[in-house]
Amino acid sequence: MGVRVVTQELSEEDMRTLIGFNNKYGYMLFRENEFKDEEIPAGDSRDDRKTQAQRLRGVLWYVFQATGKPKSEWNNWYDTEMEKIRQHYKDKYLD
Repeated sequence: MGVRVVTQELSEEDMRTLIGFNNKYGYMLFRENEFKDEEIPAGDSRDDRKTQAQRLRGVLWYVFQATGKPKSEWNNWYDTEMEKIRQHYKDKYLD
Protein backbone atom coordinates (compact mmCIF):
# COMPACT_ATOMS: atom_id res chain seq x y z
CA MET A 1 0.00 0.00 0.00
CA GLY A 2 1.26 3.46 -0.67
CA VAL A 3 0.25 7.05 -0.41
CA ARG A 4 0.95 9.58 -3.12
CA VAL A 5 1.34 13.17 -2.07
CA VAL A 6 1.31 15.99 -4.60
CA THR A 7 2.55 19.36 -3.38
CA GLN A 8 3.06 22.78 -4.76
CA GLU A 9 6.63 23.58 -5.72
CA LEU A 10 9.14 22.83 -2.97
CA SER A 11 12.37 24.64 -2.24
CA GLU A 12 15.57 22.69 -2.87
CA GLU A 13 16.10 22.37 0.88
CA ASP A 14 12.58 21.00 1.44
CA MET A 15 13.04 18.60 -1.49
CA ARG A 16 16.33 17.28 -0.02
CA THR A 17 14.61 16.83 3.34
CA LEU A 18 11.73 14.94 1.74
CA ILE A 19 14.05 12.71 -0.31
CA GLY A 20 15.99 11.95 2.88
CA PHE A 21 12.85 10.29 4.28
CA ASN A 22 12.72 7.77 1.41
CA ASN A 23 12.42 4.17 2.75
CA LYS A 24 12.18 5.42 6.34
CA TYR A 25 9.47 4.76 8.90
CA GLY A 26 7.78 7.58 10.70
CA TYR A 27 4.59 9.51 11.17
CA MET A 28 2.95 11.62 8.52
CA LEU A 29 0.30 14.04 9.66
CA PHE A 30 -1.89 16.16 7.49
CA ARG A 31 -4.64 18.51 8.43
CA GLU A 32 -5.92 21.67 6.88
CA ASN A 33 -5.74 23.31 10.32
CA GLU A 34 -3.27 23.13 13.19
CA PHE A 35 -2.94 19.96 15.29
CA LYS A 36 -3.50 19.89 19.03
CA ASP A 37 -0.52 18.58 21.03
CA GLU A 38 -2.47 15.50 22.18
CA GLU A 39 -3.17 14.55 18.55
CA ILE A 40 0.53 14.23 17.70
CA PRO A 41 1.95 10.73 18.33
CA ALA A 42 4.48 10.54 21.16
CA GLY A 43 7.71 8.63 20.72
CA ASP A 44 9.44 7.19 17.71
CA SER A 45 7.74 5.18 15.00
CA ARG A 46 8.51 1.49 14.73
CA ASP A 47 9.33 -0.71 11.80
CA ASP A 48 6.66 -3.38 12.30
CA ARG A 49 7.41 -5.44 9.22
CA LYS A 50 8.64 -8.32 11.40
CA THR A 51 7.57 -9.48 14.82
CA GLN A 52 10.16 -9.84 17.56
CA ALA A 53 9.87 -13.64 17.21
CA GLN A 54 10.55 -13.41 13.47
CA ARG A 55 13.59 -11.24 14.12
CA LEU A 56 14.94 -13.77 16.65
CA ARG A 57 14.34 -16.63 14.23
CA GLY A 58 16.24 -14.70 11.54
CA VAL A 59 19.22 -14.24 13.85
CA LEU A 60 19.17 -17.93 14.75
CA TRP A 61 19.06 -18.82 11.04
CA TYR A 62 22.14 -16.65 10.45
CA VAL A 63 23.96 -18.35 13.34
CA PHE A 64 22.91 -21.78 12.06
CA GLN A 65 24.29 -21.02 8.61
CA ALA A 66 27.59 -19.99 10.21
CA THR A 67 27.88 -23.49 11.75
CA GLY A 68 28.14 -25.00 8.28
CA LYS A 69 25.59 -27.70 9.09
CA PRO A 70 23.32 -28.94 6.29
CA LYS A 71 19.91 -27.29 5.95
CA SER A 72 18.25 -30.61 6.74
CA GLU A 73 19.39 -30.17 10.36
CA TRP A 74 17.80 -26.72 10.76
CA ASN A 75 14.55 -27.79 12.47
CA ASN A 76 16.27 -29.90 15.12
CA TRP A 77 18.95 -27.26 15.68
CA TYR A 78 16.33 -24.50 15.97
CA ASP A 79 14.24 -26.51 18.47
CA THR A 80 17.35 -27.20 20.57
CA GLU A 81 18.43 -23.55 20.60
CA MET A 82 14.92 -22.33 21.46
CA GLU A 83 14.81 -24.79 24.36
CA LYS A 84 18.17 -23.44 25.58
CA ILE A 85 16.79 -19.90 25.47
CA ARG A 86 13.60 -20.91 27.31
CA GLN A 87 15.59 -22.80 29.92
CA HIS A 88 17.93 -19.86 30.42
CA TYR A 89 15.02 -17.56 31.32
CA LYS A 90 13.28 -20.19 33.43
CA ASP A 91 16.49 -20.76 35.43
CA LYS A 92 17.13 -17.05 35.78
CA TYR A 93 13.68 -15.87 36.78
CA LEU A 94 11.59 -18.85 37.90
CA ASP A 95 13.91 -20.86 40.10
